Amino acid sequence: MQTAIAKIISLVLAPLVVVIPATFVVSYFGTKNMILSLVWMLVSLVFILVLMAPLVIFVKKGKFSDLDVSVQKQRPLLFLIEFIFAVVYFSVLYVFHAPRELFIGIITIFILLIVFGVVNKFIKASGHMGMLSAIITLFVFMGGLVYLWGFLLIPVLAWSRVKIKRHTLKEVLIGTIVGILVAGFITIF
Repeated sequence: MQTAIAKIISLVLAPLVVVIPATFVVSYFGTKNMILSLVWMLVSLVFILVLMAPLVIFVKKGKFSDLDVSVQKQRPLLFLIEFIFAVVYFSVLYVFHAPRELFIGIITIFILLIVFGVVNKFIKASGHMGMLSAIITLFVFMGGLVYLWGFLLIPVLAWSRVKIKRHTLKEVLIGTIVGILVAGFITIF
């Protein structure tokens, strides 16, 4: 039963899932317009669905072990795909004058992918933890201390990632720390 719950938590708080509502929230921080924020969230959803296509294809062809890309040696290709996705997405945001806060969020993800690419050479840090902690950190810096409650999700996700044996405690801690540091650094500057 605990393993099933851990799998659900891991799925619900997966990077590609949490990014969708996060784009709405950070867009709203910048626009204070729910309709415009919804439009930016839908644009982001289209890009995420496009990103999912090569991931699914690579899993089916055996290049990736699973959608989490749990095998450390497979992660450089994942990071390359995500990097290309981020560049194209960033270009669309620029052309259509997205809110500044959404740019900050995407730059954070962009830098996070680069840092994870380097860190991954030494340890399989948790991308789930990195993305969630970065998004919560962005929310706190952009929206205020009211978003501190989001950090309560971090131990829940950490437990799930360890419980389903996708990561060790060390790997989830490193992913969390990297996410917080990258997002904190980007929002300060």
